[in-house]
Amino acid sequence: MQEENKVDEPAAKAASKTPLIAVAAVLAVLILIIGAVFALKGSGEPTASRPADSRYIDWDEAAFTDHTDDQRWLYFHADWCPNCRALNADIEANLDDIPTDVIIFKVDYDDNQDLKERYGVNRQTTVVSVDENGEQLESFLAVGSETLAALVERLYIEPPVAEVEEMPDSGNVMPDDAPSSDQNPGSTGSEQAPADSQDETEPTDEEQTAPEPPNPRYVEWSEAAFAEHASRQRWLNFHADWCPNCRALDANIRANLDDIPSDVVIFKVDYDDNQALRQQYGVNRQTTVVSVDGSGEKIKSFLAVNSETLAALIGELY
Repeated sequence: MQEENKVDEPAAKAASKTPLIAVAAVLAVLILIIGAVFALKGSGEPTASRPADSRYIDWDEAAFTDHTDDQRWLYFHADWCPNCRALNADIEANLDDIPTDVIIFKVDYDDNQDLKERYGVNRQTTVVSVDENGEQLESFLAVGSETLAALVERLYIEPPVAEVEEMPDSGNVMPDDAPSSDQNPGSTGSEQAPADSQDETEPTDEEQTAPEPPNPRYVEWSEAAFAEHASRQRWLNFHADWCPNCRALDANIRANLDDIPSDVVIFKVDYDDNQALRQQYGVNRQTTVVSVDGSGEKIKSFLAVNSETLAALIGELY
């Protein structure tokens, strides 16, 4: 009996080790799988080294504050999102094409819940442009348009063109001692033209026209005028001179003043200078037009982006 026990003892030891070997094998397989997953995730979007002065940088609150003089775009990106990776790759490949007054911040979509809530972002690949106060200007979902060129076309605001003062043409300046064209040759210049003669360049009374009076239905914002027209429909057009959409809407309204309904007054409100009005009516984007009732309470708000016409305002608000 003792000999039989001795014979079976090695087999028993081997059998006791079998579960440990199986567990170790399973752990090894799991480690290999996890490593492969991370390797695939990392290989999906190769990282490119950006120059130190790049205008495409990872989100950082301090950097965001430092660049208030630039146009700031927040790109909500997720590594696991194919559209995000495509847009990121295109931006990285075209860094030199980012306008010199634009900074694009790459915001981690999963790690910045507060920013997503602040700007109403609920999908990755969303790009938000903000003003100098950090208020949202425009939001663009770049799905199907994953290129830097598409962002620039949709979000970039052209800086205002400085007016150049015209200088007189020095080549046409006549010397003081030169005879004028209406003097006879050989005259001294002291002779005056007959009193009843008239300078050809001076318009007659019939040719002079009075300046066009301002249209009473499209006026600059003032509290007094706003109160004065309480019996009419009042629309507040929140306008910024630097905004292309605002300029387009303003130009269309001015070109069609006679089409403003007779019981409507449109007030042109400076978007930047009337923070209190913006807060009162919940306006956070220029080109917003708000209709109000006789008590000044908001009836309806219309964002006229891509609808910058008086006809569109009438269709929405009248």
